[in-house]
Amino acid sequence: PPLARSRSDSPGETDVHESALGRLLQKGEPMDPAGLRACIEALCDEHIVCRTPGSTDNDRWQIAAAAHAELSARTLQRLLYDSWRVTSYSGLQQRGHSVAQDLIPRLDIDAAGVGEAAEAPALTPHHFPRGASPGTFLHSLFEELDFTQPIDPQWVQEKLELSGFETRWEPVLTRWLDTVLHVPLNETGVSLSVLTGREKQVEMEFYLPLAQPLTAGERQALIRRYDPLSAGCPALDCMLVRGMLKGFIDLVFRYEGRYYLLDYKSNWLGEDSAAYTQTAMAAAMQAHRYDLQYQLYTLALHRYLRHRMANYDYERHFGGVIYLFLRGVDSERPQ
Repeated sequence: PPLARSRSDSPGETDVHESALGRLLQKGEPMDPAGLRACIEALCDEHIVCRTPGSTDNDRWQIAAAAHAELSARTLQRLLYDSWRVTSYSGLQQRGHSVAQDLIPRLDIDAAGVGEAAEAPALTPHHFPRGASPGTFLHSLFEELDFTQPIDPQWVQEKLELSGFETRWEPVLTRWLDTVLHVPLNETGVSLSVLTGREKQVEMEFYLPLAQPLTAGERQALIRRYDPLSAGCPALDCMLVRGMLKGFIDLVFRYEGRYYLLDYKSNWLGEDSAAYTQTAMAAAMQAHRYDLQYQLYTLALHRYLRHRMANYDYERHFGGVIYLFLRGVDSERPQ
């Protein structure tokens, strides 16, 4: 320590002179505290003062009492326009009565409003529970499945238990999933079972800007002009929103160099697969305005591919849209 006693024969001398600062002050000479003070005082002038510290003040610091002024909020003098928001396809359909639709966890609302089926002795895909919650459950299975592997009955049973469904549905659901994976999806003959992880993207998230939204009438006129399915749909009744439209595409996959988007639908159209005709499915698409949904999804995928592929061409690389009505899938009626 700098003030430790030295072994010098002179009493009172310290080791300060051996420190860097002491060597400068005492010119390398050992001195007692009085000598050190003399060296410091020799340096004093109008800018440097040598003072001995006084006694320590151990009193606790107290905050000075201050008068509390009475506060009052200012009155808003203008209107606030809070129309900017992040919405979704489902949120647009809510007509803006509430923002709750955009805040709650994602649900499959395809069958919302369709009540639970009455108890039936038959265990078939057509008798599987209906409604938003069962639809969400079915979607979740396809999010986790490896399409190229056989369906594990134990895995299906665990999923049923975790979601609160009776395990007696396991054999039905296992066969149902296997059928869905192997049924041809379009004229190319492609099935989900041939899609590896490199050829598909599950739950592809996207955002579309809504800087200058069209009115419902303008949007209706535009899509009716180019889409025959939209031409037969009821009038749009969507809210006007500024902000961003957020969505999730159930499945995007690549097959033979072309990109497809696929959406799973759990809608119940009848007691057996015969009810799922092209006419019946088209009517369901029109009633729920799925045309607007796949048009938005197509736009999102088109912009994504245009951004990621240097030689992207819509006519050459975009394969199409597939809406897969799960309850209507039948290996004996693949059409």
